[in-house]
Amino acid sequence: MLVNGNFENGTLIGWQILCSSNNCGGTGSSIVNTPCHTGSFCYEGTCAGNYDYLRQSFSITIGHIYTLSFWVYTDGHSDQAAYVNIS
Repeated sequence: MLVNGNFENGTLIGWQILCSSNNCGGTGSSIVNTPCHTGSFCYEGTCAGNYDYLRQSFSITIGHIYTLSFWVYTDGHSDQAAYVNIS
């Protein structure tokens, strides 16, 4: 359903990247090969001091059950958090 949902094509194709900082604009984010939970590639958000946003729209069918899963890694700073919004 998602385009490039696991980033395994090594690009950000299919994703809209936003950053809450005017000086980031999403250009500081990239696809890297470590520390990925599984697979060869993963997303690294580098919008220092601000939030990175990954967004992708997709269609669903009423009455069907869907599973969305993800893995988040932080470098251990106490002020880091992850938020998920499904709408």
